[in-house]
Amino acid sequence: MEQTLTHHLLKQLHESDFTILFAAGQNLQQPCIFVPINVDIEDFREIVALPEYQGDAFLIIEEALQLNKQKLTKHSVITE
Repeated sequence: MEQTLTHHLLKQLHESDFTILFAAGQNLQQPCIFVPINVDIEDFREIVALPEYQGDAFLIIEEALQLNKQKLTKHSVITE
């Protein structure tokens, strides 16, 4: 199910142990459709620094909680 990204949804995902929202191949797209994943953040940062991942978009959930509502609600998340 696709849901609009909100602070409330981010908190729910974080409480469910998800760490990152990932959108393969959507780096230049607005809005993005993210999928929540649970990976080590530092390991993930190293991986997405590689050239083959430059086309992907991602948000670290803890950092996304600091974004304003307007920036969040243009994106969506695929949940169960």
